[in-house]
Amino acid sequence: MLLTHAKEQQELQIIAIKDNTLKTHLLKLGLGEGDVVRILGKIVCGPMLLECKSQEIALGMENIACIEVNAIHEELS
Repeated sequence: MLLTHAKEQQELQIIAIKDNTLKTHLLKLGLGEGDVVRILGKIVCGPMLLECKSQEIALGMENIACIEVNAIHEELS
C-alpha cells in the first residue's frame, strides 16, 4: 500500500521509494527502504509526521504518495 493510506500510530516498513530524488533526500536523513516508521500525525490533504530511529520527519502529500509500505502490526478488530 502507499503511505497515503496509513493510519495514525500505525507501524510500517518502507518497501519502495518510487522517486529517486526523494529517495536520495530521505537517505541523507537516515531513512530508506527496509526501515520501520510509525505515523505520529496526519493532516487530511496535508503533511504526515513520521517517527523513525528516534527522529521525527514531516513529509508532504506529494512525497508520501511515492512511498510504498507494508504494515508491521495489523490493527485488531
